[in-house]
Amino acid sequence: MDDYVAYGIELGGIWFDGTTDVPTGWGFSGLRDWRRLPDSKNPSDSNPLGDGDFTPGEILRSSLAVSFDAFFLGEDAADALAAQARITAWGAFRTPQPMTVHAQDGSWTRMVSIRAATPKDNYGGNDVEFSIDVLAHDPIRYGPEFLITTGMPDNSGGYSYPYTYPYTYAMSSDSGRLVIPNTGSADGYPLLEVTGGMSQGVELIVNGRGRLRVERPIGDTQSLVFDTAEQRVFLDGTSPIPSRLVTARDWFSVPPEGSTTVTVRPLGTVTGDPKFIARMRAASW
Repeated sequence: MDDYVAYGIELGGIWFDGTTDVPTGWGFSGLRDWRRLPDSKNPSDSNPLGDGDFTPGEILRSSLAVSFDAFFLGEDAADALAAQARITAWGAFRTPQPMTVHAQDGSWTRMVSIRAATPKDNYGGNDVEFSIDVLAHDPIRYGPEFLITTGMPDNSGGYSYPYTYPYTYAMSSDSGRLVIPNTGSADGYPLLEVTGGMSQGVELIVNGRGRLRVERPIGDTQSLVFDTAEQRVFLDGTSPIPSRLVTARDWFSVPPEGSTTVTVRPLGTVTGDPKFIARMRAASW
């Protein structure tokens, strides 16, 4: 069953146009199951002493199979053969590829494995049709990445005493606080980056209660990245921080259609021009 109307699909380096007036090039129709809720993969455990089954606890979802019908319209038979060769070359992809669907509700991406790209016989014509089957191992779809940033907490706001005329306001200060929104229907997991320098490390306070704390110096040209999905901290985004230096681990997600407030607190002496940055994609089923 087709789900909603989409006007474009990006997959494998190709833009498939979903409008009806494609004169030449790539197009598609019949996008299926992109918005379908995946099946539960919890086993059914019958209750021998009562009605029904035992309560399964947390319900987990399976991967999601998606398919669509694609076509290519060229100038001649050689164009059609070249298009078929390009689709066949997808077999060289050994890792999942991003598949982005553009529609009325925005642009959403899943990482998918291309399971089949089956051409139909075009009998030497200038067009060729394909059936495309993909599998999203992570069934969640993600919106475009957004970034928000602030500086370190600064208490320089206010007036200077004694008051003199004309009054001069202090420069506006950074709060050190980020409110991270999630407009999707599934939990979101941000990447949090703190740039140096800080002589003793940094602490992140989540919704005024939880804490993420790393006790190690951060140089002026270094950064710490808190990956809330993997629940790990990385120096400069690549080198894992030893767990003994991560002294508080209240990992969190941003709830569906909600937000999470995270405040940065530098430890020790602050040097340079450190920033607190959050990157995230809205997440939806």
